[in-house]
Amino acid sequence: MYAREAEEEIVFLADAFLSHVSESGAHLPHYRSWLDEQDFSPAYDYLHRMLQFIGWQKRQRGLQAQRWVLKSPARLGYLDLLQARFPDLHIVHMHRDPRTTIASGASLNATLHAMHADTVDAHRVGAQWLQRMGWTNDRAMSTRDGWASETGGEAAMVTDIGFDDAVTDPIGQVARVYDTIGLPLTAETEAAMRRWLRERPREAARPPYGLENYGLRPEQVDERFALYHKRFGQHIGGTAHA
Repeated sequence: MYAREAEEEIVFLADAFLSHVSESGAHLPHYRSWLDEQDFSPAYDYLHRMLQFIGWQKRQRGLQAQRWVLKSPARLGYLDLLQARFPDLHIVHMHRDPRTTIASGASLNATLHAMHADTVDAHRVGAQWLQRMGWTNDRAMSTRDGWASETGGEAAMVTDIGFDDAVTDPIGQVARVYDTIGLPLTAETEAAMRRWLRERPREAARPPYGLENYGLRPEQVDERFALYHKRFGQHIGGTAHA
């Protein structure tokens, strides 16, 4: 986290006491079960209010508050609520091989657990992360199916981008989003993006990690995300797993 860098807005949901932040950093089985059954509408109402407040603060400084750009993987489980509270939204859905994302997420969560506990059961962290991301992914695909069947307007609401494409051609992928939502990508804006890419703080390399470090097998991940591979395999890159 950096004082002058953007931060995920999921911290607002943590303040609303409806959030997956807590379970990412501690073993909370009863809270995890309770959370799955909760209506997150109050949390998204709170998020909306806080964004309005930040916009007001910006205008008080003589700046113009325009379009919000938000980012959090946890959004995937609540696209329906997000769309209900922000009806003019456009979603950028990033895709990456679940074998990589599950291992990476488990590694991050194990690090967070170690900040709050003397011992960390890495295999339990891996199992919980696989379950949570499978749950999240299923909900996202279900919501998107509903948009496609009810309105036929899913294509106007969502841009699918492969992680590898975003890494190799970030400006080109951003240009796709701008084009879809009808915004001009000006030379000034593109120059600002390229400057940020050059100057942004660089993260220290994380220790090597793999699924086996968290008690998971590649075939286990493939099975859980089989429907995801079938639907979005063209965006994932590399070899599509059966």
